[in-house]
Amino acid sequence: MIHEGKKISPFESINTYKKWLKLPPEDERYYSFLPLKYAKKFHERYKEKPHLYKRDEKDASDRWYGDDRVNRKANEYALSDFPYEEFMEKNLKYKKDAFFTFLIMWNDYIVLQEWHYYGGDIYYKAQWYMKRVMFIHKETQEEFAYAKAAFKNIYIMIPAQGVRNMGNYQTAYDYFYTHEQRLQHPDSIKLLKSLERFKYLPIEKFEKINYFKLLNATEAKIYTCELSIKSGGRKAASEILIYNLNIDKSQFKKYLPIIKNNRSLKNQMDRDAQIEMEKTLKKQQSAERLRLKDLNEELIKMKPLQFQYNDFIIMTPKDFMDMQFETNKLNHCVGASDRYLKKIVTGESMIFFLRKIDNPDDPFMTIEVDNREVIQVRGHTNATDNEITQMIKDWYMHVKEKLPICQV
Repeated sequence: MIHEGKKISPFESINTYKKWLKLPPEDERYYSFLPLKYAKKFHERYKEKPHLYKRDEKDASDRWYGDDRVNRKANEYALSDFPYEEFMEKNLKYKKDAFFTFLIMWNDYIVLQEWHYYGGDIYYKAQWYMKRVMFIHKETQEEFAYAKAAFKNIYIMIPAQGVRNMGNYQTAYDYFYTHEQRLQHPDSIKLLKSLERFKYLPIEKFEKINYFKLLNATEAKIYTCELSIKSGGRKAASEILIYNLNIDKSQFKKYLPIIKNNRSLKNQMDRDAQIEMEKTLKKQQSAERLRLKDLNEELIKMKPLQFQYNDFIIMTPKDFMDMQFETNKLNHCVGASDRYLKKIVTGESMIFFLRKIDNPDDPFMTIEVDNREVIQVRGHTNATDNEITQMIKDWYMHVKEKLPICQV
C-alpha cells in the first residue's frame, strides 16, 4: 500500500491513518484495531450491507468472545494474501493431524501459519481454515501475530512482544511457542535452510520441530542441536529445541551416549535432576536432624518447671519428645517442627503443658508465654477456651516474676 509516496506496512493500524480515511468515528467502529488493509475491507463490507454491521457490532458487544462470523471474516480477508489453496491441494496428508503448521515467505516476512480442520455444524460446513498466523521479519526478527484480543476478540494483528499472557487469553504468540510440530513440510524446511543462521543445521532430521522456537533460538542452541543431530541424536535435538533444554559443553559430553543411541535426553535429564533433588533433600534432612539434636540437648539441660494451680498442673517439656507427644495428642504444631523448640532454647518464649491433676499424663492444653503476656492457650486442633485462657492469665500474673527472663 502506498500513500503520498510512503509505503505502509500491512501491520499499520487504521488509527495511524484515520485522517486520510472516511470511516466512522472510532467509538462506533469496533474493528478499528485491525490492520489498516483488513479494516478497510470490513468497512467496504458494511457500506454495502449496513445490516451486517449492526448485527456484528451487537454480537461482538454482547458476547465476550465476539461472534465467530466476524472472526471468520477477518480470517477470510487475511487469507487473500496467501497461496493457501495451492498449498492445501499439495498437502492433503496433513489432514490426519486435524491441524498443522507451515512457513512461507511473504514480502520481507517469514509467515508462520497454523491451520485447523473445522468439523462443521448446522451453520458451517466442514472445512480447513487458517486459525493463527505469525509474521517474523527476516532481518529484524520483529514479530506480529493474529491473536485473540481481550477486547471483542476478533483475530487481530498485534506486535507479539510484550503481549503474552493477556489475562486468561492465549495469544497466537503463546500457541506457536508451545506447539509441537508433528509433520514437517518440505517447503518450510527449504525456506529455513535458505537462512544464513541455519545453513549448517540438518533441519530435515529433527524428529519433531517447532518452527517458532527454531526461528527464535540462540546461536548456541542451534549449534547444540546441530551437534546432537550429527551425533545421531535426532530425538535429543528435537527435545533441546521443543523443551528448551540447556546443555553446556560438559553436559553434552556427559550425555553423549544417550544422544548417540537416539534416546530421550529429556527423560534422562529429568531423572538426573530428580536424583540431585533427592541428594539435596537428604543433606537438608541430615542437617535438620543434627540441628534438632543440638536444640534438644539444650532443652534437656534446662531446669524443668512445674506448678499447681486450681485443679491443674502446669509444667515445661523435658525434651523434644514431650513436645511431639503433645502435638500427636492435641493435633497442633508445638512439636511438629523445631520452631517452638528453638524459641524455648533461644529464650524467645516459654512453652507449658496444662494437665488436669487427676489425669497428669494426658495432654489437655498448651501454653506459650513471654516476659510480658500469655501469647496463646490452645487445646485440640488449636481450639481455645476463654475461661481457661483467663485462668492462665491470672496464674501467670502470680508466677511471672519467678520465671526465667525471656529474651524478647
